[in-house]
Amino acid sequence: MYENQFSIYGFEWVDLDHRDESVIVYRRKGKDPADDLLIILNLTPVVRRDWKVYTHGKSAWKEIFNSDAKKYWGTGDVFNPSVGMRLVDKDADKYEINLQLPPLGSIILK
Repeated sequence: MYENQFSIYGFEWVDLDHRDESVIVYRRKGKDPADDLLIILNLTPVVRRDWKVYTHGKSAWKEIFNSDAKKYWGTGDVFNPSVGMRLVDKDADKYEINLQLPPLGSIILK
């Protein structure tokens, strides 16, 4: 991620439309799209189940970090062993990602 650290090409807002739920989603972009990270922040003490995030250009994501994991002193109850995805717009290369968001936490997908 350091390659595009100070470049406008290294960051992209993905979802800022959920202010009422205090969920923010952004993408950190590397020079190789395979290195992109999707960061999802849930800034409330409420677990968000079946949370939908819409993104483009990448058809497979894997959870690589979850702040609710027991090794980070979380409950270990809210995690995404497999990330559910479906194509919603073939022409725009747009995908819907279905996630479980931990309370007051973050997850990172790669």
